Amino acid sequence: MNIEENETYERTCKYLDGISDTIAKYGFKTKNVNDFYHEEYYLTVIVTIAKYNDGKWWIHVSYAHLDKIPRYEIGILVKKVFIGDDRRSISVLPSIDEHINLHSNCLHMFSILDSNEDCLPDFRIKLSDRTYTI
Repeated sequence: MNIEENETYERTCKYLDGISDTIAKYGFKTKNVNDFYHEEYYLTVIVTIAKYNDGKWWIHVSYAHLDKIPRYEIGILVKKVFIGDDRRSISVLPSIDEHINLHSNCLHMFSILDSNEDCLPDFRIKLSDRTYTI
């Protein structure tokens, strides 16, 4: 394991330790250090903290069903548990030339680890005094 892999592993473990109560509260069981499953939803989740080309540390959450692509509601649950309601996250649909997926039913979600920095512009459109849409 090189220095960067070691730091990735240590940051991932520290992050998951910090949310372990939430993970258990929502019924996820640990398969491995960063690998989880939910029996009721037949769902697997893998979480990694890694530094990407922008030099920032990101939370990367992969989630999948064995036989189908997860529904939107499952994505909301995964975000709540593994990223948190207080953070924005993004899902990436790359160009066909860049698309590589080792599991055909797997979706990916990313969020900047430093919660003080936002990963997205505000795409909301104001409909009324208190109502927004995307």
